[in-house]
Amino acid sequence: AVLATRNTTKAQADGILPQANKGRLILGNASNQNVTITINGQQYKLAAMRGAKDPKDGTTLHVLPGRYTVSIQIAGQAEQKEDLNIAVDETWGVIVIPTGGLFADQLY
Repeated sequence: AVLATRNTTKAQADGILPQANKGRLILGNASNQNVTITINGQQYKLAAMRGAKDPKDGTTLHVLPGRYTVSIQIAGQAEQKEDLNIAVDETWGVIVIPTGGLFADQLY
């Protein structure tokens, strides 16, 4: 059974296709505070609500295929981590949700 389909035309129109031979990470922040997302030790600062409504407003990273550890640390909360295995021609979204949690999902 097919659980999902990939619509290349829609993904291109939405501006979320990865570059050739790479994967893509789109970072967003739907919380009301500035956050730092760390990916394999590299920090990316995101202002409150950046990329929350439109992925084009988020931070985009074109990455080599591989395993990526994504984490956030918000004051007063335990660090949260998610391991992603990103393949060629995949786009993943990572967003800080309004309550401060971390959510990751394959977008394309």
